[in-house]
This record gives sequence, structure tokens and C-alpha cells, in this order.
Amino acid sequence: MTDMFDGAEAPPEPDIMASIKAAILPKLLAKGIACVVIRYDGGGDEGQVHEIAAFCADGRGMEIPSIACQRHQRRYDGAVTLDTVLLQAALENLAIEVLCGSWPGWEDGEGAYGELEVKASAGEATLTHHARFVDYETSVTEL
Repeated sequence: MTDMFDGAEAPPEPDIMASIKAAILPKLLAKGIACVVIRYDGGGDEGQVHEIAAFCADGRGMEIPSIACQRHQRRYDGAVTLDTVLLQAALENLAIEVLCGSWPGWEDGEGAYGELEVKASAGEATLTHHARFVDYETSVTEL
């Protein structure tokens, strides 16, 4: 992988992603967190991150530490704001930025679900995204 994020559509703008990576990855590594898995689900015009799980290098689960982290967040007008939040909130924001950049509307209609796996030591992440949709088949028969 050459970039941190692998989505089916265009990834989020690199400027905000570079800032998010620079804020989060060192915090994870400093606490011995090798991997984070962020699960999300959306539909009916709402979407949420449901679980954030952290793992050390040997695969054991870890608590996400309650430490301060910068959050770079894109507003609806496109401007990026910066504030300080707990690491958990910064990770949630990371998932939302990736989703909105790669799959706009992931929370609309039937929605989508999936997970973002961040491999902190490698500086890589993989987005596994499952889009839901309603389908139908039409058949016309002349009698």
C-alpha cells in the first residue's frame, strides 16, 4: 500500500489526512498500540461509529488511553477546524473523515457498515465498506 487509506472511491484530501495521521499515529505508538479497528454503521440518514478496539503487537486487546489528541475536523462548508479531544474522539473523527471522503452519503438511505483498520506501526489503514441497497427485478410478460 502506498497511501494510508484504501477506499473504493477517491480517498479524503491528503492535507487533512496528513494532519490527522500526524496527530494520531504517534499517540498510538507511544502507548504500544499496534492496531486499531473502528467499526461503523449508518442508515436512514444517520451514521455512527459503534466500536473502537485497540490491539498491541501480539494481538491482545488494549484499552484506548484517555489522553489528549488534536482533532482536525472538516465542517460542512469545507473549512477544517482544530481542537483538542481525547484520543477516542480523534479516532472516531478519523473514521468519519475517511468515510465522508471515500463514500459520501454512507449514512443515507439503506446506509452502509464496515470497519477501518489502522496499522499504526506501518502507517497504513484499510477501509472495508459494505454498502446496503434495495434492489428489485422487473419482468414483463405478454399473454
